[in-house]
Amino acid sequence: MDALLDFEECVKDSPEFRLKLELITADVSALETQLDKVMKLCGKMVEAGQAYSAANQLFLSGLSELSMKHKTDGVITNCLNQFNQGLQEMVSFHT
Repeated sequence: MDALLDFEECVKDSPEFRLKLELITADVSALETQLDKVMKLCGKMVEAGQAYSAANQLFLSGLSELSMKHKTDGVITNCLNQFNQGLQEMVSFHT
């Protein structure tokens, strides 16, 4: 899209002007197609990120439940709590 249309040729409506106009129109059309593709991919990426975040939240809930059921074993509870805290920080960072 480096080519610019010459005003003199535009006024004359010459074949050269028509050719340049077609080329620029084709470039714009290709650019629109590429931008549409990028926008669709961006939407898919956002959806995947939301699904990832939701899955992480469910996983953290499962870890919390597991930790609650093993309150009597201090080592397991401590490890699960540390793991849970690390994952929560990671989820907060991603969010």
